[in-house]
Amino acid sequence: MKYRAEQKKLKPCEETALVPNVVEIEPNLSTLSELSNVSNGVNSYEKVGRPIGSTAAKKESKRKRLIDTKNIIAKKYVQMKADAKKHNNKARVSKGSLQQLIDNEKKRRQIDDDISPLAIRKRVLRNSLESRHLAGGQVSPLLKIEPAIVSIIVQMARMRQCLNPSKGLLLVNSLIEGTKIQEELIEWKKTNTPNCTGTVGRGYWRKFMRRNKSKIVGKRGQKYELNRQNWTTYNNFVQMYDHIIDEMMDAGLAVELDEPVWMNRKGEICPEEEAFGCKVHHKIIHPELCFCGDEVGGNISMKGDGHHGGELLLAEKGTIAQRKASTRNRKFTLIGLTSFTGKPIMCVIIIEGKLPNGSIEAGVDIRIQPNGKSTDKDFIFNNSGKGKHFPGGPECVYRGKTVPALARWHESASITSEILVDMLKTIDEMELINRNNDAKPLVLLDGHRSRLELPFLKYVNTPQDHWIACIGVPYGTALWQVGDSKEQNGSFNMAITKAKQNLLELKDSIGLQNDGMVDTDLMPLINEAWEKSFARVDKNRNAIADRGWNPLNKALLLDPTLRSTMTLKEKSEEYHKLHKNYSSKYHQAVISP
Repeated sequence: MKYRAEQKKLKPCEETALVPNVVEIEPNLSTLSELSNVSNGVNSYEKVGRPIGSTAAKKESKRKRLIDTKNIIAKKYVQMKADAKKHNNKARVSKGSLQQLIDNEKKRRQIDDDISPLAIRKRVLRNSLESRHLAGGQVSPLLKIEPAIVSIIVQMARMRQCLNPSKGLLLVNSLIEGTKIQEELIEWKKTNTPNCTGTVGRGYWRKFMRRNKSKIVGKRGQKYELNRQNWTTYNNFVQMYDHIIDEMMDAGLAVELDEPVWMNRKGEICPEEEAFGCKVHHKIIHPELCFCGDEVGGNISMKGDGHHGGELLLAEKGTIAQRKASTRNRKFTLIGLTSFTGKPIMCVIIIEGKLPNGSIEAGVDIRIQPNGKSTDKDFIFNNSGKGKHFPGGPECVYRGKTVPALARWHESASITSEILVDMLKTIDEMELINRNNDAKPLVLLDGHRSRLELPFLKYVNTPQDHWIACIGVPYGTALWQVGDSKEQNGSFNMAITKAKQNLLELKDSIGLQNDGMVDTDLMPLINEAWEKSFARVDKNRNAIADRGWNPLNKALLLDPTLRSTMTLKEKSEEYHKLHKNYSSKYHQAVISP
């Protein structure tokens, strides 16, 4: 009774502000018409107090403004002295000029702290016009790369791969190894410390943590369960989309639209009835600088191959239909690096083996007759390349340049951090991307350990070859990873299975039935499967659009499996975003009681 009495006292405007109960929402109301950019964990009510960390961040911002103000005053004071000497032939400026300059700059930059004229004069006398700190003391040469270090630590923490202080220190020393910053560090140490090594230790780490306490902290960790279902949730996918889109905007790859629009698979603005995915709030302006890629494993052995497209074999009733298969092993891993335009940029092939083998990398296509005799001086040259007797791996053409396959060797045919670096370094050295604008290239990867090792982290954070490396939701790659799509991974596996069977039948027909599959068959098989999977630009575009990457339609948020994991709070928040703009496009996807 008391609760009802209190309700009656509410004014009408206060009653409409109440959040409706989810079970009372109209069953025929679409919850997807305006769905986009759903923020994670935002309550329907405003929280009281400042956000966590805002006080420290405000203090840091104020400190930087004060440093910048002092630097500006010192430089302007030097200019005032030079002007006085030039025009009035005086070595000193008029009395009170410095104090007036200080007052003007403090007012212009909204600084309340005291700035001593004597301190400015001493700085000018020492010719120390540019400072990065307020108090006295030395400044570490590593200060300029600390934002990159903080960014790596934060990214790894978001991926639940937190570093401890010793590994953090190892990361810092690895990033500066062999760089100009390390040379500056050695020279700085010669002047200021007895230790002249090119590495930093615990003392630096303590000060680094103190300088960046508003961004990173040291705390005890919590264990989390390695459960695929716990990762594949609506909330995690919302976070993934929002975070990667923010990275794209910071890198100059995407812009926010003035008004959200509907787009079809091709990224064209269209009516809602022809749209695909959610309403688009951001547009990628440099899709040629965004890349995705994932590993697909294979083997020349036919033992584990499935049926090609449900193919049936005829046999006598009551018997088993059998087919000849080669069981020789040679494992490989293939990565089809694809841009968000749908064009493949590079084929990376990792072959099982301890040492490289040129004959396996070149391959031998027995279906193509060689040109000339094997004793000819230029026999290898004349018969090497696409469509020839020694085909090599698949070639890509990107921005008018032919990109050969990148072949690497590993004992278990696994991807490593060093191979990832070779992949990106090849793109940079061949100048396959335009670095003349302010945009930075982005690569979208899964959370394999090779992405978290120092060689890769060091390369992507090198200033001259800086890459933005983004990691998607762990254990949810089957949904968001383009390489796991039926257009790429699925089509490749089906095509190489068919290619192996056709090649084996050809060998039988020409009297090579005892050979089976041999190592030099690997490249011809990969070439044939590549053309029917990763090389199809139109299919790649569909796979990219289906996963909400280009256009940025966040299409996976419409997936019924993900939507079934929504909490009542998330459904209620979605309702408040949508109920003013009712649409019937997705009338079957509703908020269920």
